[in-house]
Amino acid sequence: MPEVERAGDAATCGHPNTGSDTVKADGRGITRVELDTAGGLIIGPGSQSVFANGLPVSLPGDIILPHTCCGTPGCSHHCAATTKVGLDTTVFAGTGFPTVWVSTGGEGGSDQEVSLAPDLTVQDISLVGCGETSPTDNTIICSESTVSANDFLGNTWTGELTINYTVANLGATDSGPFTMGLWETDPSLGVGPFLLSLLGASYINPLPVLVGSEEISNVPALSVYSGSFVVTSTAIDSAGQQYGYWPEGEWYYSVYADIGANIGEDPLGNIVEPEEEDNANPASVFTVE
Repeated sequence: MPEVERAGDAATCGHPNTGSDTVKADGRGITRVELDTAGGLIIGPGSQSVFANGLPVSLPGDIILPHTCCGTPGCSHHCAATTKVGLDTTVFAGTGFPTVWVSTGGEGGSDQEVSLAPDLTVQDISLVGCGETSPTDNTIICSESTVSANDFLGNTWTGELTINYTVANLGATDSGPFTMGLWETDPSLGVGPFLLSLLGASYINPLPVLVGSEEISNVPALSVYSGSFVVTSTAIDSAGQQYGYWPEGEWYYSVYADIGANIGEDPLGNIVEPEEEDNANPASVFTVE
């Protein structure tokens, strides 16, 4: 079982949790989902079976909404924070998610407790366009592009950008339906990562722009799904301006699973703890020069 979060425990962003004045663990107030904060509101999911003051007790790996400093260069860790794992406490609480024990197999293998909740994480994002993809930062360079007669902004490219992605369900239960989202984030934010659920994005400034979505019917347990988004040169950029071509500059795109937060995911996953921020992928950069 995981430790309970308490007042003063630092989240991954460095902000301390707040906690209850009346319900304590090791002399410190227990942190509650949907009431307490660590820079931003802790939205859980928290424990599904243990409560303090009528609210779910917060556990390591709970999601924290973007908060102060998010939007300032170098502050991306405030845009996708979670409560922290590895607390110094003697008080533990069950997640409330059903689990099973499985054998890792092989020589030296051992039994491992696996959550029966789905656990989505986005993997293997790649950009395909007019140029070669950088092996280091997933940047496409579109150079030697044709300049139209009425173009006064410099070199442009009028083709399509394809963004391929793979989403994995690391949990031991089928995901059921959810929505994948393609977001464009302002270059001033840097590459992230970002909490880009619909709720999380609403707390980021400048606001990310949802430029594409795909309904996924199901990703089976311990399986992957691969899909793609296509962005054309008529897309609306993060400043809200529509172009008939790609002007010279940079565009930052992120793919996020379950933008509606409709799937009840156990943040502790399969005890290896693929924290929810694993789904909050850094932006890939598309460059026209």
